[in-house]
Amino acid sequence: MGKKKEKNFEEMLARLEEISGKLEEGNLQLDESIRLYEEGMELAKACYHVLKTAELKITEIKKKFEEEINKDS
Repeated sequence: MGKKKEKNFEEMLARLEEISGKLEEGNLQLDESIRLYEEGMELAKACYHVLKTAELKITEIKKKFEEEINKDS
């Protein structure tokens, strides 16, 4: 059996929105609600880490750009 494909940010966000919609409907059994809530929290944590990593990369790119601009001045 192969390794499970890791979801990208957009897929995780779409699943999180799907879970949120199901929970907001309120038509689920308690155990299913808890399972979905737990999955949603894991997805939210994963999305946060992806965004934090992207923020750090953008900060690094901006810093390098500013260093290049200042060096040329």
